[in-house]
Amino acid sequence: MICDRILIVNRGRLVEERRLAELKESLRTFRVAYEGPTIPLSGAASVERDEAGVVRAQFEDKRSLLAALETVVRSGGRVVDLVAEEGSLEEHFVQAIGRAA
Repeated sequence: MICDRILIVNRGRLVEERRLAELKESLRTFRVAYEGPTIPLSGAASVERDEAGVVRAQFEDKRSLLAALETVVRSGGRVVDLVAEEGSLEEHFVQAIGRAA
């Protein structure tokens, strides 16, 4: 590992300071697809049913995802896909600098 903390500085001002592991965790998103009824999924950033009848939802944190998976299974749904996506440190940097401007 190269470093364990990230500091973002813009024009001599500290914009953000975080542990690398914490930052990477905050950038991770989860997508789940399931067959079954469309039900309220607490914590979902988005939920939609596609033309094949598969419900697709996106979550910003693991806790919300796990709660939603439990809800889906209890309601008789069947999970058909689950993907974790790593966010880009570069995109986060650009957004952080933009917020500080």
